[in-house]
Amino acid sequence: MATYTISQYQRVWRKRASAIRKSGERTSNDAAMFMKATATGMAPSKTGKLRRGITKRKQKEGSYIVSSVVPGDFPYNLWVNQMAPFRTIKSVWNGRQPTVYGDGSHRITGTPRFWHFATLRTRNMFPKLAKKNFDNALRVSV
Repeated sequence: MATYTISQYQRVWRKRASAIRKSGERTSNDAAMFMKATATGMAPSKTGKLRRGITKRKQKEGSYIVSSVVPGDFPYNLWVNQMAPFRTIKSVWNGRQPTVYGDGSHRITGTPRFWHFATLRTRNMFPKLAKKNFDNALRVSV
C-alpha cells in the first residue's frame, strides 16, 4: 500500500495525463504505419513504383496521411484500386475493350482494391492500438 500527499497525487496524475496525450500521438502513428505496411504488402509489384509511392506523413499533431501516388500520365494507383472514373479503361493490350484491374485480361501481381482492404484492416486495428497505448499510459510510474 502506498500513501500519497496531495502534491504527490497531483504529480502522478499530471504525469499520467501527459502520457495519455502522448499515447494518442503514438496510436495515430502506429495506425499509419500499419496501413502503409498493409497497403504495401498487397500492392502490385511489377516495377515497384506503386509500392514506393505509398507514403506516410504527419499532417498535424496526432494526424497522419497515408497516400499512394505513381508518377506518370496514367493514374495506375487509381485503376488498381478501381476508383471512379478509373475503374474501367480501354487499354491497348485488350484490344481497346473495357478493362478492369483483375478481370483476367492481363497479368496481375497484387490485390485489386488493395487500398480499400488496407483501410478496412486499419479501421479494425485502430481500437486495439488505442486501448494498448492507453493502458500503457496509465501504467506510468512516479
